[in-house]
Amino acid sequence: MAARLALPESKLRARRRRRRTVLVGFMGFVLLAVVGGLVWLAHASFVTIRTISVRGLQTLSSTTVIAFADARLGGSYAFVLPKRNIFLYPKAEIRNALLTQFPILKNVDVHAQNFQALEIAVVERQPRALWCGA
Repeated sequence: MAARLALPESKLRARRRRRRTVLVGFMGFVLLAVVGGLVWLAHASFVTIRTISVRGLQTLSSTTVIAFADARLGGSYAFVLPKRNIFLYPKAEIRNALLTQFPILKNVDVHAQNFQALEIAVVERQPRALWCGA
């Protein structure tokens, strides 16, 4: 049985390997730059919710609803993307939490007015009867 003879790598194969390594490195850099740019854009001040307005309240205080919604906008997703971003804010969570917390609300609509303002439009239930306890 004969031992294998180690031959030097051909120039073509070495060039292809170098080209592949450079291409993978470049693609990794581009991917990192795109993800970094998107994270920076998510934190940019021109797409951050600064004001919350409430429309349609009669019996509840608007400051109560604003404070409740503002508490839901705190924090971030996966410690990276802020919940205050106008494109990422938890619309359904705010709506469902308001309906659960305040039973007097019949309908809640949460939408963006512009890139820095959030509007909450509510419809309150109308009383049909007055209950006088024992």
